[in-house]
Amino acid sequence: MVNSFIPVIERLRGFWKAVDFKTVKSASFIFYLICWYIVYYFLLYAMNHNTGWVGIWMVFLGLIWFSVNRNIINAIHPPVEVILGLIFILHIVTYSYLNLNFAHLLSAGINTGLESRLPGFFTFFLLGLLTLLFGLLLTLNNTAVITLPPASNNNTDATKKTAIYYRQSVIFWYALIGMLGHQLVFFENLIYLYVFEFFLFLLLLNKTSWLERLSRYELYISFVIFLVLFLFMQDPQSFQKVKILEVQYKVSWFSFPLYLHLLIKLYFLALLVKIPIVVIYNHASLARKLSMAGLLQSTFPQFFQFIFLICIFFYFISGWQADRLQQSLQDETDQIRTGISTVPITTFR
Repeated sequence: MVNSFIPVIERLRGFWKAVDFKTVKSASFIFYLICWYIVYYFLLYAMNHNTGWVGIWMVFLGLIWFSVNRNIINAIHPPVEVILGLIFILHIVTYSYLNLNFAHLLSAGINTGLESRLPGFFTFFLLGLLTLLFGLLLTLNNTAVITLPPASNNNTDATKKTAIYYRQSVIFWYALIGMLGHQLVFFENLIYLYVFEFFLFLLLLNKTSWLERLSRYELYISFVIFLVLFLFMQDPQSFQKVKILEVQYKVSWFSFPLYLHLLIKLYFLALLVKIPIVVIYNHASLARKLSMAGLLQSTFPQFFQFIFLICIFFYFISGWQADRLQQSLQDETDQIRTGISTVPITTFR
């Protein structure tokens, strides 16, 4: 059991030794990071104000983003475990601050000038850093092995050289899914949100290929760690209440943080589901695989059908109740604004 920690320690030591600190401190590396943040802020501004520059800023951000990821991978070679640790820490800090901010916003009452009290530069800096790290995580798990051409035509060496190609177009597709979520899902009934989350979960299951490189004991340890992190992950509890407020900046203060939170939390859930599958497929004996196959063909389908029906019933009931509550809050908010609220308001003179 003690020897199972040796590969992890060696991998972390190798990571630290492989970091090219000279490149990280170079002007080019820092310049691309600064440019990414500048274009990222311009894109948020354009989306909030519905300007015609959204497409242009998205193209610029994508081009710079690809260069930033390439620089980070070549200079730092970050392990996925390190990226996940940074994402978890930043997620706790960012969404704890957002919850406090939104709770204060709700307690202050519903009146004009809400835009001036919404999250500002520091919040979007943290969200941008989370976005950059999660995009890097998706890129590291979306690879292809390509065969390099021979150095010369007279090369008679039978061994072929291969290289890992990182397909960064995955960032574009997840950004497109987020935009569709903003337009069609996030401000609608909660049932649509549950279906959207299930769809995202299935997509993120394919971005956990790094688990297949771990040993059996490393998978056991990873499962316990990710389970603890998943249970302690901060939920944006105030988001469903704040989204009914009539403000202009709905992309930056609601849809963007909510979508990023869903991606991160569902990725940790995908890890918890994928680890037992990898343990069985890569490390279980043939007899155990056959017994598991028998269970999958008989007992498990009926059990999962039962659980699935219960979840569907629960989601429909909870979604219906939440929709009625949201509609009641919206009606009461409109009545307060128009001055015809049925709720007595106590005043002090």
